[in-house]
Amino acid sequence: MSDTQEKKNLAEKIASAFITSKITPLLVIATLFIGIVSIVMTPKEEEPQIVVPMVDVFVPYPGASAGDVEKSVTEPLEQIIWEIPGVEYVYSTSMNDMGMVVVRFKVGEDEEKSMTKLNDKLAYNMQQMPHGVLEPIVQRQAIDDVPQMAYTFWSKDLDAYQLRRIASEVEKRIKEIENISKTEVIGGYKRILRIEPNIEKLRAYNLDLFRMFKAVESSNLSLNTGDITKNNKVYYVSAGGFYKDSENVKSMVIGSHNGKAVYLKDVAYVYDGPEIPEHHLMMGFNKDKTMERYQAVTLAISKRKGSDSVVVSDAV
Repeated sequence: MSDTQEKKNLAEKIASAFITSKITPLLVIATLFIGIVSIVMTPKEEEPQIVVPMVDVFVPYPGASAGDVEKSVTEPLEQIIWEIPGVEYVYSTSMNDMGMVVVRFKVGEDEEKSMTKLNDKLAYNMQQMPHGVLEPIVQRQAIDDVPQMAYTFWSKDLDAYQLRRIASEVEKRIKEIENISKTEVIGGYKRILRIEPNIEKLRAYNLDLFRMFKAVESSNLSLNTGDITKNNKVYYVSAGGFYKDSENVKSMVIGSHNGKAVYLKDVAYVYDGPEIPEHHLMMGFNKDKTMERYQAVTLAISKRKGSDSVVVSDAV
């Protein structure tokens, strides 16, 4: 008997044993059950969990032009960072008053050790920076910082200021959800409180900008002054308070003139409303033949590292 026939006979015996065995259906069911459990329990990721340490280094240099920042800060900093083992790429950007260097380490480098090496290198060489350069700001970047979901709020009736306030309220609720790492509202008009002083009126009340600034700054403070114990109860006493609305700011006393209090509204215009936006976001539809665009605001949501994308999406 040839070897081929012996192998066929062995395969036939094994197949026959599984076909006639009562354990075979149990094995099939168990295999299917394990596969289903694996699919359900395995975390789903839009991006694979590849460890690629990447860091942004911001170096403030107040008063310096982009050219001075490049020659005095970013170029020397690039050379210093290239000395760190494991660094693969270094990119730099120079601008007025600020220099930014993006450092990317090799794939698989330990993230914590890479951050430690970078911080140690910067701290050791900061004395080589010119006078006036402030301490660098090191900000870690990761794949999970990329937004996983984005919700766009738009309306035919509401403006961008109102839409942003609605999106901000939704953002507060979403931040309470487990495994939410970061949220960002893009577009719309932020609410600001702007004080526009009237120089002529300030002079008429013998006041100046410095006194007005100090009065505004000192009035927005709350200090604990102590406590009082009475009848087995403790009463905590605080002085001052924070601004609650624009009326509190307008009614703030900033000085006196001829024995009368001078309020902020007497010498300045207090504006409470939307600011000039940094981003303009519009919403349109292909089926709309008029090609009309509506003001919109987007809420971007990022999940925590290692969390299940599907679970986070369902929770949101």
